[in-house]
Amino acid sequence: MPAPLPGDPTPGAALLPALAAAVQRELDHQRELHRAHDALPAAARVEAGHSLPPLKVEAAERDGRRWRLTLRLAAGAGLPDGFSPGEPLWCGPWDQAGAAAPALLRELHARAVEVGLDGDPPPPGALVELRRRFDAGPLRAWMAALREPGDHPLAQALRGERPLGPAAPAPVPPGLPAALDPAAHQALAQALAADPVALIHGPPGTGKTFLLSHLLRLLVDRGEKPWALADSNAAADHLARAAVDRGLRPLRLGAAFKIGPAARHLSLDAALEAGPFAPALAALEREIKRGLGSGAGGLGPLFRERDRLRDQARAHAIEAADLL
Repeated sequence: MPAPLPGDPTPGAALLPALAAAVQRELDHQRELHRAHDALPAAARVEAGHSLPPLKVEAAERDGRRWRLTLRLAAGAGLPDGFSPGEPLWCGPWDQAGAAAPALLRELHARAVEVGLDGDPPPPGALVELRRRFDAGPLRAWMAALREPGDHPLAQALRGERPLGPAAPAPVPPGLPAALDPAAHQALAQALAADPVALIHGPPGTGKTFLLSHLLRLLVDRGEKPWALADSNAAADHLARAAVDRGLRPLRLGAAFKIGPAARHLSLDAALEAGPFAPALAALEREIKRGLGSGAGGLGPLFRERDRLRDQARAHAIEAADLL
């Protein structure tokens, strides 16, 4: 929290606008950097980590309103790191100034990728480039939250209108996990007593996720249903798996293709497929597919019933989970 200025009754009043301005500068910087990379030749874009190496179209099949493309590395030992499922891309002819179509990266393997493509697919065997597509959405959403934070207790604390937490160390409650050391016990005590926020700091590899999984267990045990969030999909997957190790039933929310293979069994899609509404939903999908295939009209009631059942299935899965 910044030091108070003389006569300033709310020492944190300028914090959120300053953070929003910093995010705007970061957005402007990333946009300019993206434009500079876009202007490079294709080989230089690969060298800069802006594009994947040349890929050949191996297969294309319809996937709802999109095409699902399987692309295989044309040459080389393997695909580089730095790209992840859910990333927005452009898919176009390799080393040509032709039109590129929006795509989303779905799967990334050692020598192949799968993408969802908007638009007509290239022919089998064609050499294509997958290039990063600039997405300002996350930073814009962050700025909007900073500029209009409302009266949430956390926003009040960040503005300096209420204390961030207890000034003195919180008493350590009995019965904390024996697997944690005294410093971790104190961190848990502070987090349980904090209102509205607690900060647990530690370098990578010091057991913060392990500690958070125990905190989630304690919150559930006292009757709460916490939200567990992280700054990346991989971190959210890791935290969900750690919660399972504590005997909890997390429901990993988010787009299915952004969830890693090790956590997909915890996803909402997996819960729907295994839930009590799955047979009825599958039967409706078959009826809809049959109607679409035959060109029959009057499918509106089927679509509405499917949507109604999906809403019920989602509500059931969320209710059954210990945390989200």
